[in-house]
Amino acid sequence: MAYSTPNSIIVGDPVKKDNYDKLKNNSINHETRIAALEVGAASIVIIDTNIHNLGQYVNSSSTLEGMIHYQAKQDVTLSGAIISDLTGAASGTFEFDILKATAIGGVYTTVFSTLPSLTADGSSKESINAAFSVTSVSAGDWLRFDITSVAVTAKSINVSLTASAA
Repeated sequence: MAYSTPNSIIVGDPVKKDNYDKLKNNSINHETRIAALEVGAASIVIIDTNIHNLGQYVNSSSTLEGMIHYQAKQDVTLSGAIISDLTGAASGTFEFDILKATAIGGVYTTVFSTLPSLTADGSSKESINAAFSVTSVSAGDWLRFDITSVAVTAKSINVSLTASAA
C-alpha cells in the first residue's frame, strides 16, 4: 500500500469519505512499515570481527579456544555464520566453531553440524557451508568462539555470526 495524497481540504468544508479513506490507509501503511523495521524482523549481529596478524596467534596445526565470549541479551535464533579470508592465504583450511553453554563455566557444545570453513587458494573469499544443529539461544546463555583450523600464511580473516529475535 503506497502513500496517497488527500485532496485539498478547506477549513469548514465537510470531510469527504475519499479523503477520510486516504488518511486512514496512510496511517495503516505507516504502522505496517514501522512494524517491518522492528527488531523481530531484523537480523541481529552477534559477532562481526576482523582478526589481523592471525599467524601470531595460531598456525596451521594449532587451535585457539575462547577467542571471544558473548552472553546473549535476549532469546535469539541463530541464522548465519561466515568466515572470510581477507588477504588470500596460500593453502590450507580456515575453520571456526561457536559453542554454547548455559553458564560461563558450564559445558560448551557446538551449535554446528557442519563448521564454517573454506579452503585457501591465494584469493580472498568467504565460506557458505555452515549448517546449524542448534539454533535456539536463550537470554543469559554463553557463546564461545574458537578457531579450529588456520590456513598457511594466514594474515586476516573476518568472522560473523547473525541471529534473529526468537
